[in-house]
Amino acid sequence: MKKILLLLSAILYCFTNCTAQKSSDKATIPQSIYDFKVEGLSGEQIDFAQFKGKKILIVNTAS
Repeated sequence: MKKILLLLSAILYCFTNCTAQKSSDKATIPQSIYDFKVEGLSGEQIDFAQFKGKKILIVNTAS
C-alpha cells in the first residue's frame, strides 16, 4: 500500500511540475517597475513608464 501511495505521489508531482513550467513560459514577468500598468481610482490606466526619472512612493496596505 505504501509503495502504491509513493508511486502515485511521484506521478502527481511530475505532472504538476511539468504543467507549471509550461505555464510560466507563456507569462512575461516585468523586469522593472516601469513595465507595470495599473488602474487608477477613477478607472483610468496608469503607466509607470511616465514616471521614469522621478521618485515614486508605493504604499502597500492590506486589511
